[in-house]
Amino acid sequence: MLSYFAGFEEGNNVWDSGNAVLMFSMGEFQAVDLRKRGYNVEYIIPKEGGIGWLDTWAMSKGAKDSDCAHAWVDFFLQPWVGELMTEKYGYGNTTSKTEGLDYADRLTW
Repeated sequence: MLSYFAGFEEGNNVWDSGNAVLMFSMGEFQAVDLRKRGYNVEYIIPKEGGIGWLDTWAMSKGAKDSDCAHAWVDFFLQPWVGELMTEKYGYGNTTSKTEGLDYADRLTW
């Protein structure tokens, strides 16, 4: 093991050192970012599968300022926001069809 990193940018810095040839990434978006920076990298999920995660928004019953919370969720459910998140981070989204992401069937949810 060359190094341990605790965040997205730290992982990219490890790659920038020129000493790494393999890394456990922070998700496919890290490979997307490294490719944008000129590196020839791929995001690979083993044939045995991988672990996926899902980010969600939720409000507790009786939460104060629920109108503000609803506005926040409604904002993020706009198709253009999902498209921007896909473009920036390489994630699929729930509001727009995303082309070229074929790994979902290999993840364990």
